[in-house]
Amino acid sequence: MRLPAKLRVRLAPGSASSSIAMLMSGTVLAQAAAFLLSIPLSRLYTPHDYGLFALFTSVTSMVSMIAAVRFDVTIVLPETNATAWVVKRLATRCAVVTAVILIVAWVFTLPWLGQMWGPNLAQWLVTAGPMVFLMAQTTILQYWLTRLKRFGEIAQNRVVQPLATGLLQLGLFWLIGGLAGLVVGAIVGQASALIVLYLRTRDTRMPRDEDEPTCWQVAKRYKKMPLVNGPNTVVDAVRLNGTNVLIALVAVEGLGQFNLAWRAMVAPISIVQGAIGQVLLQQLATVPPGKMYSLVRLAVRRMALFGGIVFGVLFIVAPWLFPLLFGGQWVEAGWIAQALVPWLYLVLLTTPVQSVYYVTERQPVLLVISIVYCAAAFGVLLASPWELLPTVWALSGATTVVLVVLLMMALREARRYDAGAVDGAS
Repeated sequence: MRLPAKLRVRLAPGSASSSIAMLMSGTVLAQAAAFLLSIPLSRLYTPHDYGLFALFTSVTSMVSMIAAVRFDVTIVLPETNATAWVVKRLATRCAVVTAVILIVAWVFTLPWLGQMWGPNLAQWLVTAGPMVFLMAQTTILQYWLTRLKRFGEIAQNRVVQPLATGLLQLGLFWLIGGLAGLVVGAIVGQASALIVLYLRTRDTRMPRDEDEPTCWQVAKRYKKMPLVNGPNTVVDAVRLNGTNVLIALVAVEGLGQFNLAWRAMVAPISIVQGAIGQVLLQQLATVPPGKMYSLVRLAVRRMALFGGIVFGVLFIVAPWLFPLLFGGQWVEAGWIAQALVPWLYLVLLTTPVQSVYYVTERQPVLLVISIVYCAAAFGVLLASPWELLPTVWALSGATTVVLVVLLMMALREARRYDAGAVDGAS
C-alpha cells in the first residue's frame, strides 16, 4: 500500500520525523533491554548492593556531565564540519584531563571515603576516572553524529551499551557478585559500546587542515559554553546526584529502593529525550528566526501527550508492579515510583526545551533557574522530618513547581527570540 504524499515527506530519510523515529526505536530497544535485564538483576543483587552502586554512578554521572566542559554540546554549533571536528578534539582533551584529576582526587580522599561509605565502595571508586572518560567520550561522539544527522549509529549505540552492561552484570554475579559485579559490568559494558561507536565513525574523521582553527581559537570562540553554561551543568549535576548522597546518609538500602524506582520511571523520559530532545537541539541550532516558538511548542505538545498517557498508567500500577516484577524486597520502590510521577512528567517536558537557552545564548537565565531547582530539592531533603516516602512526595511537589516555571519561561524565551527577529526585519 502506497503511503500518502505528506506522510512520505515526513518519513523521508533526513527529515525530522524520520530522525525522531530512528532514535526513538533505538532508545525504546535500549530501555526495553535494560528493563528486562533489571528483573533478574534485582532478584540477585540486594538493595544494599544497588545503594552502593548508586553512589558510584552518582560520582561518575556527575563528573561526566562536566568532563568535556560543555564543549561536547558545542559540536553542533559551528558552521563547518572542520571547525566542529576541532571542537570535538578539544572536548576529548578536556575529558582526559578531568578523568586524571578524578583519579588524583581519589588518592587524596581515600581515607575519608572509606570512613564515610566503607572500604568496599572507596576502593572501587578508583575506577571512576576511567568510567568518566568512557561516558564523556561516548557523549562527544554522539553529538558529532547528531551534527552529521547520522542518527542510526546513535540508536545502535544506545542498544549496545545497556545490553552489554546488563548481560555482564548478570554473569559477573556468579563470579564476583555484590558491588564488584555491578561496577565491573558497567565499566566493561560502557567500553564495549564505545569501541563499537568508534568503529562505526571511522569514515567521519576529518583530516587535519592547515587552515583549520586551533583548539585554543575554538575555545575562545565558544567560551560562553564553559563559562556560562558550565556552571548551570554543574548545578544540575550536583542536584541530581547530590540527591542520592543525601538519601544515602539516611540509609544506603533506602537509596537502593529510590534508585530502582528512579531508573525504572525515568525510562519514558530517556525514550523521548533521546529522540525528540537530540533532534530538537540540532533543529534549533539551524532554525531561522521567527520559527523557534512554533517548533518548541510542537515538541512540548507531543511530549505532553506521550507523557500524560505513560505516566498516568504508571502512577496507578507502580505500587503493585514493582514487587511483582523485581521481587518482594522492592515493595518500597513501587510506592516511591508513584511519588516520582509528577516530578518526572515535568522533567520530560522541560529537559529538551532547555536547548532554547543554548541557542539564544541566554544561559545565565537557565543558571538562575537551575540554582533555584537545586535549592528546592536540597532544602526538602535537609529539612524533612519524615521518613523516605513522604519526603519523596514533598521533593516531587517542590521540584514540579520549579519545572512548571521553567517550562513557561522557555516558551516565553522562544517567543521573545522570534519577536526580536520580526522587529529586526521591520
